Order: sequence, then C-alpha cells, then structure tokens
Amino acid sequence: MVRKTRIWSLCLLTVMVFTFGKGLSGQTVRESSFSFHGYLKALPSLDFNNITSGADFNHILNNRLNFRYSPMNNLSFVLEARNRLLSGSMVSDYHDFMLESLRSDNGFFKASFVPASGSGYIWHVNPDRFYADWQHKQWQVRVGRQRINWGINMVSNPNDLFNNYSFFDFDYEERPGADALRLQYYTGDLSRLELAVSPARDAKRTVAALLYAFNRQEVDLQFLAGYYKHRTALGLGWASHIGESGFKGEVTLFNSIGKMDSAAVVASVSMDHLFPGGT
Repeated sequence: MVRKTRIWSLCLLTVMVFTFGKGLSGQTVRESSFSFHGYLKALPSLDFNNITSGADFNHILNNRLNFRYSPMNNLSFVLEARNRLLSGSMVSDYHDFMLESLRSDNGFFKASFVPASGSGYIWHVNPDRFYADWQHKQWQVRVGRQRINWGINMVSNPNDLFNNYSFFDFDYEERPGADALRLQYYTGDLSRLELAVSPARDAKRTVAALLYAFNRQEVDLQFLAGYYKHRTALGLGWASHIGESGFKGEVTLFNSIGKMDSAAVVASVSMDHLFPGGT
C-alpha cells in the first residue's frame, strides 16, 4: 500500500475555536458547586499519494465537554468527554478498521463508544476523565479515570508510567487518562510522596508505582519504583538549569520479571533557553 504523506492544514482561518464559559449560574445549582466549559474546533486535512495525484479530503470536528461538581470545598466529581466526528475518504476506505480501533478502550472500564457511523463518517465519544477527588490537609486522594503525569522532560517521558503518549498527537491537548487510585501526601511546599495503582483486567498489564519528589538547591528531583506491566521499574527525573538554560531529563530502568537478562534503560535529556525579550 502506498504510504500517504499527510499535510495538515493548521492555518488559523481553517481552525475554529470557541469556549463555553462557566454557565448555569443563577439556575437550580450554584455556580460555586457546578461548572461546565468546553470548546469546538475543526481540523481539515489533505492527503496526497504523490505530488501529481489528486488530493483526498478528510475532516475531524472535535468537541470537548468538561463538567465539575463540588458539593463540599474538599470534594469534587469530574466528568470530561471528547466527542469527535470523523469524515472523509480515509473513513470511507478504512471504515471497519477505524470503527474497531475507536471502539476499543485500554482502560479497566470500557468507556469509549461509537453512537453512530456510516460509510463516510464516524461519531466517536471518549470519556477520558471521570473521577472523584478528595483533599484534606496534606492529603489528596483521587479515584477514577484521571491524568497521572509523572513526566518532567519536554518531549519523551520515560518516567511517565501511567499516561505515556505520542508527542506527534498534537490534536489531543488534554492527553489520555488512566483508570487508577492515586494517593498524594505533601511533605512540604515542594515535596510530595505519591502512590498510584492502575489495575487491568489482565493482572500482568497492571501498573503500580511509588514516587517521591522534592527540591534541593533549586533542582527538582524525583525517584520512582514500581511494577509496570510485568516488569520492575526504577526511575529518576530532574529539572534544573545550567546558567540561563533549562536542563531536564528522565531515566527509567525496566526489567521483565523472571528474566534477569532482559533489562532495558529508557532515557531522555533536553535543554531549553529563553532569549532576552521572551523569544
């Protein structure tokens, strides 16, 4: 099959974005206890087999809805969903494959679904956040589908055991979530101890890890240890600076359980610099 080169139209004239403010104030629920916001954007694209062939047009209409209910100051319930309407020649050509892929859900709860589809379109609904969050003094407990971002580096994140994602998926700003129980204890203003467990229907796909993060002499450090899909995982991450430039990195050692010679190290390092004038 001829590999297609995808040219995404990122021109501001073809991307619509609008934001729903916190509405529903003055109705049956108080604004302080219930909030809602979201956005709608369009992402058209042109696909070429080669420079001389005709172009195929595809389109994604992406709508996001975010709900939060806080019956008490330290307790919140969150539901956020990603709604997409995919259409065009790619949907027509690979309809069955895309339908099966979009219906799949890697979480413990099978929440992703397709309400409607046809030969040239697919409507996909993906609830990627639904959790309860409770806070008390130094403690924070969150249970449900949530984002657990342990990554420090800018692009590749070997420390991000729960929600690793492709940097090239630029049309998903919120990033995926994980079905997990997360406990955080803040030992100081810049330090915390964290335990997270993301169960799987297949026990060997479970992820569970402990992280300790702190700051020493203007250096953010974190150490982690845990179980990652039938592998042991030991990791280190840092965020510091060299002169006026930022210096970040992560490294994680994975080893398959029962296989002493299967160790693998995944690491990434980055530097960034802010020039005078903010450029």
